[in-house]
Amino acid sequence: MKKNLLTGFALLFGLTFAHAQTISTVAGNGTQGNTGNGGQATNAELYHPYGVFADAIGNVFIADQWNHLVKKVATNGIISIIGGTGVPGYSGDGSAATAAELKYPSQIYVDETGNVFIADEFNSVIRKINTSGIISTVVGTGVSGYSGDGGNATAAELSYCTDVTFDASGNMYIAEYGNNTVRKVNTAGIISTIAGNGVGGFSGDGAAATAAELNHPYGVAVDPSGIVYVSDNFNNRIRAIDLSGNINTVIGNGSATYGGDGGPATAASINDPFKVNTDNVGNIYIADFGNSRIRLVQNGIISTIAGNGTGTYGGDGGPATAASIASPGGVFPDSHNQVVYIGDNINNRVRAFSFPLLGINSISEDVANVNVYPNPSSGLFTLEIKNEKINSMLEVYNMIGERVYFEKIPAGMSHSSIDLSGQSKGVYLYRITNNAGTIIKDGKLILE
Repeated sequence: MKKNLLTGFALLFGLTFAHAQTISTVAGNGTQGNTGNGGQATNAELYHPYGVFADAIGNVFIADQWNHLVKKVATNGIISIIGGTGVPGYSGDGSAATAAELKYPSQIYVDETGNVFIADEFNSVIRKINTSGIISTVVGTGVSGYSGDGGNATAAELSYCTDVTFDASGNMYIAEYGNNTVRKVNTAGIISTIAGNGVGGFSGDGAAATAAELNHPYGVAVDPSGIVYVSDNFNNRIRAIDLSGNINTVIGNGSATYGGDGGPATAASINDPFKVNTDNVGNIYIADFGNSRIRLVQNGIISTIAGNGTGTYGGDGGPATAASIASPGGVFPDSHNQVVYIGDNINNRVRAFSFPLLGINSISEDVANVNVYPNPSSGLFTLEIKNEKINSMLEVYNMIGERVYFEKIPAGMSHSSIDLSGQSKGVYLYRITNNAGTIIKDGKLILE
């Protein structure tokens, strides 16, 4: 399925950015239920899907929460059950995952070798489906509680673990909704608490994360630098644990409303954030559950990249920001920074939209040096370019894919002014291409 999506998106993107956020349904026909397995995913029924994850080759994995199942959409668009019987319970370790019982699985993670990790929320455990399809419990005893730090993770008690993720070194991180903590399992299998003192509240910014109060943390993510992000659900904030173990709020002012797009993320309002995620260049994504939107933070500036806030269903085939989504429980940017997946919970669908400019990379050596300054700017940017041999084209787009600036740059030109003073504050994306349409440089501009 994803290969087809990416091919279509790439064709659109090669022609223009104007469709840079086209949204479509990947799985689910909108009817809550559990039919259609073994057929096309778009004809199948789901029941409040939350977590979604796409592996490197394009398979999409779904935590079909209220069906008590984990499903997979293969690259040919066929959906199948890979974990759970559909009966809520806790059983089956050591046997085929399809014969095991799960209980409201909330989020999932797939490692590079294909092992699937499940936050089996109501069983208070993390489970693993290996590449042979065998399920096991890797964290937790199945008894809800709080114990075990300093010992083996399989002997520890957790309480309503809602998310699981890994860092680049193979350490596991768990959001514990019931204990108001974030736990870490190192590569030796030893568990510890890295955030939260167990008391539900809001305190501790600027100091050790283990002394801070969290309030029902739902999601956890780790960026490429090792910073751990936590969706502090009842506090309506995203908080970050730095490499020194200190915690700070990086998104949200604590108000359960909607606002702040185009400005600093710390001054924005988010409402009941569920999943938080990051991509491989450090952008932060939020499933803004209460606002029925997907939000993005780049360089501290927040914007809405999907959802119009209506909490209904509509908009497939059009811009993601004009589409209706309903209480998204999951968000996942793929490994290519090309497609963002949404667990469109109330709509009983998984949806995806293209966002191919999020990976900021030089793609051709036609231009040895490109510099834009000042960046951020209040409106006027200077483009400095070593462009001795080729003609090129500069385009600037806003975050909903509209082109707001265009200029042809002749060979030998070294400076150009980009005037965005008539545009709204926020993040803009620029692209430089040569006469053949080859991408020379992608980058971003921050308008203050």
